Amino acid sequence: MNHTCPACHASIPDDAIGGRGVALCKNCDATVRFEQTPEGWRVAGHTEAAAPDGITVHVDEASTRNAEGYRDTASTPGRFEASRRWFTPMVPALTLCAALWAGFLVVWYSIATSIPNASARSVFWFPLLHVAVGIGLTWYVLANWFNRTRIVVQEGHLSTRAGPIPAPWSRNKELKLRDVELFRAEFAKVTVQKYDEDPVRLWNVVARTRGGSDVVVVAGLPEEIARYLARRLQRQL
Repeated sequence: MNHTCPACHASIPDDAIGGRGVALCKNCDATVRFEQTPEGWRVAGHTEAAAPDGITVHVDEASTRNAEGYRDTASTPGRFEASRRWFTPMVPALTLCAALWAGFLVVWYSIATSIPNASARSVFWFPLLHVAVGIGLTWYVLANWFNRTRIVVQEGHLSTRAGPIPAPWSRNKELKLRDVELFRAEFAKVTVQKYDEDPVRLWNVVARTRGGSDVVVVAGLPEEIARYLARRLQRQL
């Protein structure tokens, strides 16, 4: 006989229930408690899996209302919010690179101000490409130190916001849940987070719309976080 996980509605077979009446849902890692009845095992409660390290989750309980003239209670989905820092082990190394780059430019322009005017003009214009790279690198480093991506689901809408530092490479998203068929975790790429460590596989959380197109909701996550977030968003549907 199969039972239904209260957290994700996945199937839990009888043979997955231990002697103490506890089973671990293979789909969402929730701990499901059972009690023995004359008809067999019956779900008695559950404890949801904790959020993995690197992401914080806040869920407001769903509100309920009882419409006049109706016996059944209608449920209104609560607010779901997840937050993840951009910081990675590579950020301190990139910070050092940005500091050295800026130091080089400071020295260069200090020298430029001490030579004759005719020569100073050519010395001044020569490293402008380096100045642009330095500004971009500093911007990237600051964003990775201070920014967070926040995913909020409320009143049938999903939104993602990154800040407080604007980042053109990270676009905000807006989706109506009624337009989404499912959420899933999808492998994206392999990257190096730290020179002395193995490459890291990064995953995206993708929304498949009812029109058949895919929308990347959050990009560049560790697999554990991507799968957890996709499961939680799927529940909001």
